[in-house]
Amino acid sequence: MGMGTVRVDAPRLDARDVPVVRQPRRLAFGRGPLSPGSGLELRHGSLADELTSLAGEGVQSLLLEGGPTLAAAFLADGLVDRLLVFVAPVLAGGGVPMLAELPAPLDLGAPELEPVGQDVLLSWRLLEA
Repeated sequence: MGMGTVRVDAPRLDARDVPVVRQPRRLAFGRGPLSPGSGLELRHGSLADELTSLAGEGVQSLLLEGGPTLAAAFLADGLVDRLLVFVAPVLAGGGVPMLAELPAPLDLGAPELEPVGQDVLLSWRLLEA
């Protein structure tokens, strides 16, 4: 996640209320500082460099769960393999946008659709694995 989300939400990003063998690695991308005891690992290089470094450490996949700025940065840099968007049958209006402005429109093509309870999961493969 990005530092804006870290500062506003102080997320834990750990698995709770389910049995786990180990907790996931929890990363924050951007400029610190992190609050003491956050449990987050700060990554402050360019996104491409940080992903290369993580791959060198054996990381094979990354779930990006952040705010609109970080999401737009990963998309703009072509670093997203798969985009998943849940749509709920609720209109709220206002609030934080899903995505910050991109430098150019990104043509996603037709999504795969999957019902999940009352929600719908839209998914796109942007890069082949």
